Amino acid sequence: MVGGVLDIQRVDEYSVEHAPMPKTGGHPLITLARIGCDAGEPAERDVLAAVGSDWAALLPRTEAEGMDGVLHDWLTREGLITTIPPDVRHHLQRRHTHRLLDYQIKHRALEEVLHLADQEGIRLLLLQGMAIAETLYPIGVRPLSDIDLLVRREEFDRMDPLLIRLGYARLSRYPPVYARDSVWIDLHQQVAYLSRTAPAVNPLRVNEENLWAAAVHHPFGASRAWTLSPADQIIILSAHLQKHSFSRLIWFVDIGRLFNLLGGQTRLDEVRTRAKELSLEQPLYFVCAYLREIIRLPRLRSHPLPAPPLNWAEQRLVSWLTDDRRIDGMGDLLYLLSIGSPSARWRFLRHALAPGTEMMREQASSSSLSNLTWGYLSRFGRLTWQGARLILRLLRSGLEANR
Repeated sequence: MVGGVLDIQRVDEYSVEHAPMPKTGGHPLITLARIGCDAGEPAERDVLAAVGSDWAALLPRTEAEGMDGVLHDWLTREGLITTIPPDVRHHLQRRHTHRLLDYQIKHRALEEVLHLADQEGIRLLLLQGMAIAETLYPIGVRPLSDIDLLVRREEFDRMDPLLIRLGYARLSRYPPVYARDSVWIDLHQQVAYLSRTAPAVNPLRVNEENLWAAAVHHPFGASRAWTLSPADQIIILSAHLQKHSFSRLIWFVDIGRLFNLLGGQTRLDEVRTRAKELSLEQPLYFVCAYLREIIRLPRLRSHPLPAPPLNWAEQRLVSWLTDDRRIDGMGDLLYLLSIGSPSARWRFLRHALAPGTEMMREQASSSSLSNLTWGYLSRFGRLTWQGARLILRLLRSGLEANR
């Protein structure tokens, strides 16, 4: 505390470096995640006792993990909001007000896009945050960033002028990102890819028509929207978590809540079968292992999903995920190592670091040659650094095992 005011630095949600958390279940963030997933035993629900007086250390981590809305919602529901220090309460309430306003702005903007797209006969499928913010949580609990939309390939070229007509500026062409004031829209033609490589050489490729066939059409404000089925939501969100190196706790809570909606063992088997159809069985298993071992989600503890075939890198990943809480900054490399075929692995790496002429032409329409060159040099440096970190971790694990 500084002069009675919390000394909380602004946290970058996308680049925050997570400190390892203790494996014992008493850490306040893990306890809070159990509460968010409705998996916490009564003895674990006293987050206040776990926090003690160290709010200034906890709140930045809570915000970085996207969990401050869950904390505020729990404190309010349990009637404990008035028992915490006034400066902490005011900070949480300000953040809650900001999320409410941000949600209203994004909801209105999305409703406008959906309405106009519907008039033009363009089908849009909501992905990730906006698709679950109001179905899994009370309004204003889950933080939002950009709006992710999936559009069919044959309708993509019609969406660009539609967004321009609504006042959005296209910031990049690959991937297509549009912005208007504080609203950002990512317009996807494919899902669950990790790096910006051509679809033909990306092994983590999902057949979007397979997703559309199971999509659900429902009201969204005064318009209507398509969303993934609950099973597909779990699988695609798991792939999204792998893409981001399992870096945010709120994404695990999202998936835990979706599992709670599914019901019994039969539905869990359907999820696993569906993941196998989409070639996304590995990321689903990684996430389920974390939810089972760390969050202790009852549904997965009573009906654990069996492990798919894993190579040595994926086996280490499961171990690190459940020991260190998440793997930070190694997503590209861990994904590369999870590609089974050596030829597919080499093809993916070559295109990730040295794209073909067509890909460069796509990107050059929205970025200078110097920026593109710097981007790919940075990726090469990042993969090299991740490789060095992986080797050091393996060496350290080997030394500890031989002691």
